[in-house]
Amino acid sequence: MVSLLFGEITRPVIGCIGRVLLLYRCVNDDDFVQQFETCSFPFDQWHHRAHVKLAYIYLLRFGLDGAGRKLREGIRAYNAANKVPDEPTRGYHETLTMFWLRVIHMTAQEYGPRATADEFFDFHPQLSQKKIHRLFYSADLFMSARAKREFVEPDLANLPKPRGAAGTRGN
Repeated sequence: MVSLLFGEITRPVIGCIGRVLLLYRCVNDDDFVQQFETCSFPFDQWHHRAHVKLAYIYLLRFGLDGAGRKLREGIRAYNAANKVPDEPTRGYHETLTMFWLRVIHMTAQEYGPRATADEFFDFHPQLSQKKIHRLFYSADLFMSARAKREFVEPDLANLPKPRGAAGTRGN
């Protein structure tokens, strides 16, 4: 995989995770957030990695509660701008978003922050496993209308909790 730790790269970068080929532009965290918030981030690059990066940046800047609000509002606005239908299996999913926010929060609290969101993601390969929610949620609960609409606690295993390190603002 191409290292993304050297600051802003203005040419396309190709990386490989497993058998999935990724093509994306690496920009600094501020530019990435600005593109997302103005809905100009390329929709074809709005994948799991981008979601994790955004959650991490918002956690550092706004703490857990503030990051949750910013993600919820931002993803809904971004989806609307890109005409993503809100269907049972598409669109914003509250439980999935808050699950990942909590996993990222615990990771940052336990292991500390990194210089950039790309570095944080690359330093923690477990964050690339986008289906790990299946270890915590049954299919029935996760796919329910309630879980899509509001955060529900997992029914298979408890979410990990940070031990109290000071890697991000808020708890």
